[in-house]
Amino acid sequence: MRSLSSLIVVIVLFLLVGIVNHDFLAARNLMQTVNSSVVFALLSIGIAFVLIIGEIDVSVGAVMGLASAVSASLIRDGAPWALAIFAAVAIGIVCGLINGWGLVYLGIPSIIMTLGVNGIVRGLIYVYTGGKWVENVPFAYKALSQATVGGITYVYLITCIIAIGGSIVLRRVSIGRNFYAVGDNIGKVNIQPLGKSIFWRLCFIGKLIAHGKVEEP
Repeated sequence: MRSLSSLIVVIVLFLLVGIVNHDFLAARNLMQTVNSSVVFALLSIGIAFVLIIGEIDVSVGAVMGLASAVSASLIRDGAPWALAIFAAVAIGIVCGLINGWGLVYLGIPSIIMTLGVNGIVRGLIYVYTGGKWVENVPFAYKALSQATVGGITYVYLITCIIAIGGSIVLRRVSIGRNFYAVGDNIGKVNIQPLGKSIFWRLCFIGKLIAHGKVEEP
């Protein structure tokens, strides 16, 4: 019911904006809105796992920026695409492990831990790029995010598949149902077969892999 209420609110907002500006509900504009929301959709899918257990991660934007800068610069400099994609995902995994380690083993609240990681990663971005945009990325790489079918990008379709997969994991798979069982009170729930620390790290890693992205060079 709560999910349905959120959907109704979104629909009402679309209609209200469409009444004020008729061009907003034009098919072309709606397609563009859908396609441009890919990155945010991926971020929301991953971070949902963190929010369900009552935690938060404010380092998502910084980690996404570092992953994008590294992958784009590697491809610009002639590295294999597979290596660039692997580097982006690896950055997400490493940052996730650091966040999980600080939360589990050091007992640092997630808001504090991820805020610190956010600052460190933003500094790394500046050092890596020298404060400049990553430019001259091959057109073929950019075209990956622009290829469409029926006006919808392939990347968005892949995002929808990931969203469906995440929903299935949360609702149908035992490890996913554990997220709901824990809620914001992990201390009073016995999670089997996962240990407490592994579970926490999976929460953060799952989210960060989702936005170790190369969809929008």
